[in-house]
Amino acid sequence: MMKVLLTLMLLFAVAATAGANSFTKDGLVLEPSHGYEYQPGARENVPDNSFEYGTCYDGGSSWTCTSSNDCDWIADLVPLGLWNYDGNHVAWLGGFCGGVATDFTSICQSFYFDYGCFGELTWFWMAYVNDGGSVVSMTIDGETLFTKVLAPEDHLLDYQMEFVYAGDYLGGTHELCFEYDRNGATGDNYFVDFVQLHGGLTPVGEGSFSTVKSLY
Repeated sequence: MMKVLLTLMLLFAVAATAGANSFTKDGLVLEPSHGYEYQPGARENVPDNSFEYGTCYDGGSSWTCTSSNDCDWIADLVPLGLWNYDGNHVAWLGGFCGGVATDFTSICQSFYFDYGCFGELTWFWMAYVNDGGSVVSMTIDGETLFTKVLAPEDHLLDYQMEFVYAGDYLGGTHELCFEYDRNGATGDNYFVDFVQLHGGLTPVGEGSFSTVKSLY
């Protein structure tokens, strides 16, 4: 009887976590030890720029999530032992859902790229890298402006600022996407927070960009 009870408890636990986000295949979460910070700065030049309006599936978010699984990839990292850059949520690309590596994730929204901005698009990112090799990209209207292959040295570096020149899109409504491709890797994690479109670069600066227009 005890063996049957333990088996039922195990099956219930597995079922309860089948759709849970995790950093690793075995469902690793760390001891919660971080609080919340709220960064100053403009917030509405990119609607819901810090993913605070809600998650992908509760009807509040300005962003649309598409993934190879049914996990919600706008999440709070604090209960899992990591930290957000700003506020209560980040966009989470990659990772595992119920112990299965995410093959692809995209988090997108369409909005008006205001003429009042100079065209510098920035975001903050942090990675939890298992073996490396997953590919993260940022696109506007399907054009890739940034790409990065996650490497072991990116693991938990704390949040880094990334930026690209997006001035060619000012004055129109365009779709901005952050995308993840597992690329055959074990499964890595890339967290995005505090996306802004603001001043700081001019078109002259584009000459120093690589073929993907990234300064990383």
